[in-house]
Amino acid sequence: MSFNLYKKDKVDNFDLMLIYKVGIFYEVYNEDAYILHYLTRYNIRKYQKYHRLGFPIQKLNAIKRLLENNNIGYKIEDISSIKKVIINSQYFNVLTKSIDMVDKEMLINMITNKLEFTEVENLKLIYFEMDIN
Repeated sequence: MSFNLYKKDKVDNFDLMLIYKVGIFYEVYNEDAYILHYLTRYNIRKYQKYHRLGFPIQKLNAIKRLLENNNIGYKIEDISSIKKVIINSQYFNVLTKSIDMVDKEMLINMITNKLEFTEVENLKLIYFEMDIN
């Protein structure tokens, strides 16, 4: 399972995004999933012990460019090869922003279940305006 490999790899590569090829998809986990969600708005799936974000193999080059443009180092693990790109990594700066955004989105989602649609849209506007200022 890729998540078990992720846990081991993350110890030595704590400041890199770890990307795993699984079939016709790539997957990232936990902190890396938060960052990729922050940058792409791709959905995060929550499991009992971890969070996972997946994307199709056709998106890999776009994801790599996005990470490089944000100075986030990454390591891609595939059955046939391991590629590693290290840049002056802004991993922790982007992680802080992404965790904050995920927390806000989760809070809004919890509240959303109890409010009418128009109330939810107004709440989002107010909440994200506060963040901008």
